[in-house]
Amino acid sequence: MMSRRLSNPLRRLPELTLPVLVLHGAEDPLIPVAAAHDLQRRIRGARLEIFGGMGHDLPRAGDGRREEGGAAVEALGRGPGLRTGR
Repeated sequence: MMSRRLSNPLRRLPELTLPVLVLHGAEDPLIPVAAAHDLQRRIRGARLEIFGGMGHDLPRAGDGRREEGGAAVEALGRGPGLRTGR
């Protein structure tokens, strides 16, 4: 039987102490943008980046949306304690 503490992981989000960046597509047909805002509120210090014209997944090479994917990578690099590259 699963413990109550594990049955609702949302309750544990305020315990996070590492930098968190929430990425969300403005046109996501599966998860509403309001859910991303809710996630940001639950995690102290979390940043939220909403990408216009993006759906549920990040752009892949060759799908004509590389600019948006680059913006997501740049957003990752702007966070405290976060960096891109090797």
